[in-house]
Amino acid sequence: MSRLQVSRARTRSVLGLILGALLSVACADSSNERGDAAAGPTFRRDVAPIVHENCASCHHPGEAAPFSLLTYEDVRKRAKQIGIVTASRFMPPWLPLPDHGGPFLGDRRLSDEDLATLQAWVAAGAPEGDSTPPVEPEWAQGTGGWQLGEPDLVVRLPRAYTLPAEGRDVYRNFVIPLPVSEPHFVRAVELRPDNRFVLHHAVMRVDRTPSARQLDQRDPAPGFGGMAMGRAEVPDGQFLGWAPGKMAFAGYEDMAWRLNPGDDLVLQMHLRPSGKPETIQPEIGLYFAERPPTRAPVAITLASLDIDIPPGDADHVVQDDYLLPVDVTVLAVYPHAHYIGKDLQAFAELPDGERRWLFRIDPWDFNWQDEYRFAEPPTLPAGSRLVMRTSFDNSADNPFNPNDPPQRIVYGEQSSDEMAELLLQLLPVDPADRIVLMANFSRHNQRGFLDYFRGLVARDRTDVKAHNTLGLAYLSLDRYAEAIGPLSEVVRARPDDVVALDQLARALMFAGQPGEARAHLEHALALVPEDPRTLTGIGIADFLQGRPAEAQAHLERSLELRPGQPQAHAYLGAALASQGQVQAALAELRQALALNPVDLRVLQLLSEALEQAGRNSEADQLRERARRIDPEFVAGG
Repeated sequence: MSRLQVSRARTRSVLGLILGALLSVACADSSNERGDAAAGPTFRRDVAPIVHENCASCHHPGEAAPFSLLTYEDVRKRAKQIGIVTASRFMPPWLPLPDHGGPFLGDRRLSDEDLATLQAWVAAGAPEGDSTPPVEPEWAQGTGGWQLGEPDLVVRLPRAYTLPAEGRDVYRNFVIPLPVSEPHFVRAVELRPDNRFVLHHAVMRVDRTPSARQLDQRDPAPGFGGMAMGRAEVPDGQFLGWAPGKMAFAGYEDMAWRLNPGDDLVLQMHLRPSGKPETIQPEIGLYFAERPPTRAPVAITLASLDIDIPPGDADHVVQDDYLLPVDVTVLAVYPHAHYIGKDLQAFAELPDGERRWLFRIDPWDFNWQDEYRFAEPPTLPAGSRLVMRTSFDNSADNPFNPNDPPQRIVYGEQSSDEMAELLLQLLPVDPADRIVLMANFSRHNQRGFLDYFRGLVARDRTDVKAHNTLGLAYLSLDRYAEAIGPLSEVVRARPDDVVALDQLARALMFAGQPGEARAHLEHALALVPEDPRTLTGIGIADFLQGRPAEAQAHLERSLELRPGQPQAHAYLGAALASQGQVQAALAELRQALALNPVDLRVLQLLSEALEQAGRNSEADQLRERARRIDPEFVAGG
């Protein structure tokens, strides 16, 4: 089924349901379009504020909507149509259900009073009213088209991109250098597309490395394809994106994100071919804060990769959940699914058993996805479980189903595939808990991906990249014995890859095989003499084999070559402590902790050294931090 067929099917379905209720509107007497409306609502006094607030963000010149609704004439000639689509709540589009979370900023859902006003106005013949001109929305009043006013910095794609006329949806990433010579703090970002017709939605990330530029350079066309954005990241926990009808968010002055010289903005656009070649080159406005931030949120993503939906399944449910280790305030949510998403839910199960809704969307509409920012952000205590639950309808009765007849649909980045994701912007109540939340969620995320990575390996045992991904996931979770198998496959395929040798060695040494680990590291050192990573590995292996003096020599040499390695400082501290040099050991271990305050092995080694120095209270505090990051690691020793 094509998108046009889907759209027509949806329209027929909606109009069929509401036709009877709207006959009175369709038959209303329109002979009094400019008549005296003293006894009833008029456009200028009553209708314009409703339309400007809830409709005009899409329905104004240059936007994706097919017509404008700013002036009386714009609205009058479509009065009956407006009466029909608002009565059915087909328009304005607003997906979250009432009484299931929220309220949200920018809520376009019309109140019962607003609906009654519109119906009465249409039935009265759409009178204009007195001569007092209605107040236009602020963003339409001489801002040059920018909703937030003139930006402090405007950037655009270095080259326009031409979307092919036909084919599948395109996910394209564009690297935009940010011309700043000194650090700034960004409170808001506004995207202004120049071709809204083909742009379904967009997200933005910041790359503080060369990774996105390198990917761009490998592709002769502007940008690079796919949903992976290199090492670009959500900057300081901030959502940056655009969707049709989205009103730009002015941001929080005290939660701005840092922009450094040399940083790149990476813009990912989801583009849908229109039947003819289309060019697109949007502008992006950045708005700077006047002072550095005092608070920093954390962005997390609950997701399920376990999506395999058979044809005909009308209620296929997937779920992800996450136990909060700290008290947080939920600032915003951004749900995501594709065409056959049906019922999207998010709620919190509080420690006392109460369920607190964050939002529920039923039915989902792929064409109107958006970010929802709480007007009154709820606070959730530690021990609350965040739950993301998504159901899919892969039946022939679903007018959004892209396949006719229905076909098997699995997880994937194309719109014809499916996803189940929920981004949440969380603000720790105690700022000191931010690093704990980030580290704890990172480990949760890796656990959630393990089944998917194992599936990649099972589908193709010769896929070295899949083995490497699985092995690194195990390493990140300190599941060293399980990491040995896949990382051994990588070394078997790439026996002279120094990085692969180092990764396998770390799995072996922490799984209790430091002698075998050292053999791989000596091979790596023969390939690249004086490599700091390898010297650090050899030093750790020597320490684990009970040779602290040899370990100290290798670790000190590694730090001479490359200062600032947390693990090198940590195991140098451990080697010194085992030789009775406790104060020197504590200095090294504290430096390691400053470099990586959530490294569980560093926390463990420092707590042991503090106990050796008789500072048990400090040791207990570090163990508590480690426990909050990952109870399983502490329980396992």
